[in-house]
Amino acid sequence: MPFGFGRKAFTVNINSIELYRSKYVCFLIFILLLGRRLFHRYFFA
Repeated sequence: MPFGFGRKAFTVNINSIELYRSKYVCFLIFILLLGRRLFHRYFFA
């Protein structure tokens, strides 16, 4: 396997990990906000 190909694949892998992490963080924040709203509705109503 050529060195250049390995480095390119490694760069693409890093980019996909960054994209996945940003999606996961946005999803986690959304779940926290939604969960807090539901929590207040059911426990402090």
